[in-house]
Amino acid sequence: MDSISRRHNSFQHEDYFGHHDVHGYSSNYRGNTQREPNQYVPDNENCALFVVDLPPTVTVPAFLSTIRNTGRIYSLHINLPEPERGNNTCAAKLVFFECRAAETFYFRQQAAGLDLPGHGSGCVARVNWNRVRIPESAAPYHHTRVLIISGPKHVVNPATLWGHFQAKIESDLGQIVVLREGERDGMVEDRFASYRAQAEAAKSFSSPR
Repeated sequence: MDSISRRHNSFQHEDYFGHHDVHGYSSNYRGNTQREPNQYVPDNENCALFVVDLPPTVTVPAFLSTIRNTGRIYSLHINLPEPERGNNTCAAKLVFFECRAAETFYFRQQAAGLDLPGHGSGCVARVNWNRVRIPESAAPYHHTRVLIISGPKHVVNPATLWGHFQAKIESDLGQIVVLREGERDGMVEDRFASYRAQAEAAKSFSSPR
């Protein structure tokens, strides 16, 4: 079996990255960025990545569509551009459930960078290890950020569910795909951007009590 060694990316220039610092800190952060965060999470157990130089128009579904045959994604959060600070691209924090998946994604992108189709050849993002380290999730192997929802058609449809979730869940919601649309009932696949903050929350307030 091939072995994978882990090392931190060499991109370290904070003046260049601005609020899209390679380590994952925002310029609005007022804490001590020099301390070692998450000191109890070793480098080789880190599941968090930080992606810089993403197109300013990138969306959660577009980003997630580039990740295939890698492993379960725990969460994705996109930081929007801040032109007033000289930052004209997006950045993203990407977390996987398992370390192996994070390593696979990281090493796949090191040669040529991450190219997002439809955003022009000039936008090639770079993937780095996030300084704010996150360990593997203890969630069961069959848990994901994607929910299959079925029920009455007047409730289980993209427009109704989207409005329902937007009223209760903050941040990027991802994508809703219709799987079945009958005369009375429907079934959709809701691809959230986050497992715990969104999918688990949505499941808790959508399930019968």
